[in-house]
Amino acid sequence: MLNAGIAGSLTHRWVEAYVHLRERFQPDLVLAVFFLRDGTELEKATAPIVAAEKRRIAEDPLARISVAYRYHLERRAAIDIGGKLERFFVDSYVGSPEDTAEWARAQTNLMTLRRIAAADGARFGIAVFPLLYGLESDPYPFEPIMQALERFCAANGIPHLSLLPAFRGR
Repeated sequence: MLNAGIAGSLTHRWVEAYVHLRERFQPDLVLAVFFLRDGTELEKATAPIVAAEKRRIAEDPLARISVAYRYHLERRAAIDIGGKLERFFVDSYVGSPEDTAEWARAQTNLMTLRRIAAADGARFGIAVFPLLYGLESDPYPFEPIMQALERFCAANGIPHLSLLPAFRGR
């Protein structure tokens, strides 16, 4: 068994890694562990959202002199950032074509991995790892993403396992 995971990478790197390693290891099973951030361009979204909130706090005259008020603003900003990121994640899978561009690339890359693995005689499957946020919520805030992944796998005959039930309520 070889864990060839590349932390924080997008799916095109998975294809590169598999192509590089496949002859050396000749796997009989290729399991892609798909984290919900893997179909997004998270880095492009996070920086502007956080920067805008920091700028808003820095420009508030009362926040410059009151630690308590600044703390209040920072707590509110954290909630606002969370809401914006939640929306960003969902839109990355079920939004406009522009919003879903990375998810479209991820689908292509997953299909490429499946095709190469099959050519090598290896089985291919996907384990879907949820975002560890909102696990106590019903419905789970990222349920539309889980459904999009389910549809993709089902439509393409890819065995898959959602790890969401193992994390629910934790």
